[in-house]
Amino acid sequence: MAMLNIIELFTEENLIKLLANGKAQAAQEEPGSLDFHPVIKLFTPDAQATWLLSEIDPNDRELAFGLTDMGDGNPALSRVWLPELLVARGGLNLPIERDFSFRPRYPISVYAQAARETWRITEDEEKLQAVDEALKKEKAEEMACEGEQSLN
Repeated sequence: MAMLNIIELFTEENLIKLLANGKAQAAQEEPGSLDFHPVIKLFTPDAQATWLLSEIDPNDRELAFGLTDMGDGNPALSRVWLPELLVARGGLNLPIERDFSFRPRYPISVYAQAARETWRITEDEEKLQAVDEALKKEKAEEMACEGEQSLN
């Protein structure tokens, strides 16, 4: 069984963006405070696993971060060890592939919340838009409450 090369999954542009996002995240005082759009979508063509990756750790370039869905109804934001993706296979022994048609329109938090609500990573535009609007409203309310508290 031949092992994939990282460049077979990621373009140079993908790697540059993932690393830039990781460096920006690492520079924050509060880890995880930046909410990037996913850079790449990977999937198993013969299983139900999907990954939306948004960052690569600048201190450990084998470690990525994103939304992981192993097809078990429990999608989660997590760290992903890239060498594991290179050797992973589904039931028919097919390697992981990049979804060339994926065009991220929302931050990873929107995809994560929609995935929690649907039990899987979804690209359903109606669902993603509703979640995006709800998260923006929630954030605006939090900021309003913080503003009121600072006045007291």
